[in-house]
Amino acid sequence: QRFPTEDHLMIHRHKHEMTLKFPSIKTDNILLNSLPPVIFSDQTPTPTRFLKNCEEVGLFSDIDCSLEHEFRKAQEEENNK
Repeated sequence: QRFPTEDHLMIHRHKHEMTLKFPSIKTDNILLNSLPPVIFSDQTPTPTRFLKNCEEVGLFSDIDCSLEHEFRKAQEEENNK
């Protein structure tokens, strides 16, 4: 395949580098049958796990403290009236 410019060639090469390479089922069927099965684990965090991780690193503690501070300040102002 020919490309009009060097940029087009570089983009084409980059596209091939970025694609996932899976073995062809038709041509590699013999190889696939001789290999042990491979289990792929999805590492995408669930919303629950994501929120748990945020709590573990203290992401929400700063927010909670400022909200509590504002709430107490508003209560004190209300009580002083």
